[in-house]
Parts: sequence; structure tokens; C-alpha cells
Amino acid sequence: MIADKLAKYANELRYADLPDKVVHEVKRRFLDSLGCAVGARAAKPVIIAKTIASRVRIPALWAFYYGTMIRYLDYNDSYITKDPPHPSDNLGAVWAVAEAAKASGRDAILGAALAYELQCRLNDAASLRAGGWDHVIYGLVSSGLAAGKLMKLSQPLLMQTVNLALAGNFSSRQVRESTELSMWKACAFANVARNAIFAAMLAKEGMSGPNEIFEGKYGLMKQITGLFTLDIKRFGKRKSHFKILDCWIKKWPAEIHSQSAIQAALELRSKIKLSEIDRIVIETHEAGHTIIGSGKEKWNPQTKETADHSLPYIVAAAFVDGKINANTFSLSRIRDQRLLLFMKKISVRESPALTKLYPGGAANKIIVRLKSGKMLEKRVDYQKGHPKNPMSDRELEEKFDAVTKPHLSPQQQKQIISWVWNLEKQKNLIQLTNILRR
Repeated sequence: MIADKLAKYANELRYADLPDKVVHEVKRRFLDSLGCAVGARAAKPVIIAKTIASRVRIPALWAFYYGTMIRYLDYNDSYITKDPPHPSDNLGAVWAVAEAAKASGRDAILGAALAYELQCRLNDAASLRAGGWDHVIYGLVSSGLAAGKLMKLSQPLLMQTVNLALAGNFSSRQVRESTELSMWKACAFANVARNAIFAAMLAKEGMSGPNEIFEGKYGLMKQITGLFTLDIKRFGKRKSHFKILDCWIKKWPAEIHSQSAIQAALELRSKIKLSEIDRIVIETHEAGHTIIGSGKEKWNPQTKETADHSLPYIVAAAFVDGKINANTFSLSRIRDQRLLLFMKKISVRESPALTKLYPGGAANKIIVRLKSGKMLEKRVDYQKGHPKNPMSDRELEEKFDAVTKPHLSPQQQKQIISWVWNLEKQKNLIQLTNILRR
């Protein structure tokens, strides 16, 4: 059974199996995700999650809070495959359980590497989006097994964690397909992580779940994904590749398929005046067109969540403002008439040539027609933050400083950066939480 094989992999993986570059990459993802979390601490969904978590000190509820923080700005990393998940969503669960278990920094690194590996491999195997289900469903497995690993559950109990987590926690794709996206977009994976941790807690106490949860008559494969195979022998180990190395880091706080379009728009903007622009055509790939480039609401977003998933809005803001940051998606900016009028110049179409490049690259091409009749265009295949065009450690620190500046003192910023770069030496995660609470 797949659940047992995944549990066996999780049970056997050791910190010594992680190459140095994987350990370092985990630390990069922790720093990136902590910046996203701190930057979102004043957001309404985060405040709601914190209010509930603060009432009872339960790791599952704190994972919901931490996960919502990490996800809210739409600034955390992505992995592009059959679906476009955000593997760093798992770090809310890792953080909460490691904190509660007083686990070491090495334990947290191992849990994070495991979670990334499981979610990415499952998304490689079969699409959830294609059937109308949300990509967060695989997080039931990745966050559940990472939590169980940190709780030091045995292999049989890890298997039951998977069975219990998948038994009744499926999430609809409607989360990302509503006419106007809601606050729940930031909470969907955090909720999965909450349920996954609860499953691990139940398994620890002896609760069993339905077996053949993947392969059974009414299991995941028959009901949602269709048949697929997992070659677990190829999963990350001492001498094999870890998927965390293939995940994309965002340079701008917007949906992942828009990143190359932002870069292209900013480069074109430096060459022309806004008053000269007659029309803008965005050529994108299938996922870019389907997820963020089609639907009337994308040309008139009413919520932050819709705006950061609107390709025309994001490109319009890049041209008009010359930058994309958290303020780009404030309600006052979303309703700015100048921006809304500029969006009317923009159209989006799918390019079969760009679709062929996907998922290796989420390429976008922007074509600008000036009032003079002159045409300019810019295509970006691998934006900054793509594994083929990576952000340096220094650039990650600069991103962290910029997004946390309104919330942390320079001293706190330096403390956190230093703490994360030395994560493998930390006795537990409580010191980090204390820095953040101050």
C-alpha cells in the first residue's frame, strides 16, 4: 500500500541523509517563509487565526496560525509540476509541532525536507486541479508525516496518520475559482496542516484509519486523481535528488505564474512612457491563462485575493507603479480608477509555444503597441527566483529585510537572520518564537 511505503520512507529518513546543499536550502526556505509570515502579521485572516490559536495551546491550531501567516501575502515559494503547490506551506506545521515537541533545529530541518519531498513527489505523480480538487490535499500527507516524524511516531503509526488525514479532509478547487477569491485562499493549506497534525495526534493515541486510502474502491485514486505510481526508491536520500532544490522562490508578492510577466513588464516600462501605450497583449501558458488570465473579475478585482491572482491587474500595476509589493494589493490601490482604466488596454491570450515550455518554466511574453504604431515586446522564460535563475542568499536577506521592516527592528531582523543560518545548531525553536513575540 502506498500509505505504508510513504510511512516507511518517512520513518527511515535521517538528518545524515540530507546533503549539505539540501540543509542550506531548507534554511533559505525558513528565512523566506518567516519573512512572509512576519510581513502578514497584521492581516485580518492572520489575526482571526491567532485569536483562535491563542485560546488553547494546541499545535494543530498554531500550525493553522503560522501557515496562514506564511501564505497570506502570496510571497512564499512554489513548485510547478502537474499542479502548482506552495511547499513552504508545510513549514507552519513543522514550526508548530517542532516548537511543541521541543525538537532541535536539526529535527526541524529534517521535517521540512521530508515535507517538501512528499508534497512535490505527489504533485509530480497526479494532478488534483484537473479534477476540480485543490492542490493542498497532498499536504495532508506531507504535513502529517512531517508532524509524525517530529513526534517520533513509529512506521505503523505514521501509516495511520496518512490514513486518518486523507479519510475525510478533501478540499475543493472552488477555493481558487470563485468569482471573487476570499480570505480562505490563505488558509486552505493551513487548514489541511491543522487536520494532518490532528491525524498524527489521533494515531499516536491508537486511532486507526481506513486502509488502502490511495488504492481502495473509494480511495483517492478512484475518486479524485486516477491511477498513478510512485517510485519511492527515487525519493530524496543521501545519494539521490531532493525536490526542495527544484522549488521556485518569489521575487514579488503575487501568484507564481505572474512572476515572469512582472519582470517583463518592469523591463519594458523603463523604455517607454505610459502615455505612449495604446494596447498591451500578454501571451501566457495554459496555467497562466486558466488560473490568473481569464474571467471578468480579473479586470475588476474587488479583493486582495483576486487582485494577486489577476494577471492583467498585476501587469497594469507593474507598468503604472513601476513596482510590485504588498501595497499593490491594498483595497485603496485595487480601486484606483487610473489603474482600472489602464487595465482596459490589456488583453491576455494563451500561447501554445509557451504552454509547451510548462512546467519547466512559467514563461510570459508582453507585447506593447504604442500610439505611434511601434511595437515592443519582452519574453521572460526563467524569472528571478527560478532554479535556473536563483536568488542569492544576500538577495533573500534583502527580501526578508524589506518585507519585515514595518514589523521588526533592525536588531530583530539581524537576530532572526543569524538564527536561521545557524538552524542546525539550535536546541529548539522556542528562542525564535520569543524573538518574534518581542
